[in-house]
Amino acid sequence: MKHVLISGASVAGPAPAYWLHHHGMRATIVERAAAVRPGGPSHPMDYAFATFSTANFLNLDYSGLSHVAGDRSVNVFASKHNTEARVMFMFPAQDVPRNRDAQQHAVRTAFAQVGWRAQDLLAAMPSATDFYFDELGQITMPTWSTGRVALVGDAGYCASPMSGRGTSQALLGRTCWRANCPHKTLTSRPSRSTKPHYATT
Repeated sequence: MKHVLISGASVAGPAPAYWLHHHGMRATIVERAAAVRPGGPSHPMDYAFATFSTANFLNLDYSGLSHVAGDRSVNVFASKHNTEARVMFMFPAQDVPRNRDAQQHAVRTAFAQVGWRAQDLLAAMPSATDFYFDELGQITMPTWSTGRVALVGDAGYCASPMSGRGTSQALLGRTCWRANCPHKTLTSRPSRSTKPHYATT
């Protein structure tokens, strides 16, 4: 029986493990993180985001709201069983600042003319204890496999966080890999069949 080692227990790990087992192969999944953890960008996209928690003063009931103003957006979602709200601001940015005061100033400047409830949410930002700011990044690779090793999901073709396509792309990659080589050595064929799709997201 063939035995495949899968590194990573997110969406792109268990999905191929399921189908490998379905085809009579053994799969072992390893994960170094003790809990869910955020990833880190590697290639700048000239966009930044800020996120923090605040009181659920919009009375969101296990739901969220988004407001798009040109090339920037405000997103707020209910969290912790509706007792709090998670806020995210996304906007174009270059030369991203590295200290908290400058970061919050950049967010306020970017959304100074944005309506909706943006100003109310900005007012809650300074007192947030979990304020986080970073630039968006994306990995671009010439190939996702070599010999018996293949990268699936975010490890090979991470979509922009603004696309909302991370989970579906991980599952699509697994499907294309299975369709091309369900019983064979991993090859670069899934890359050729999926790259046109990923290039648009």
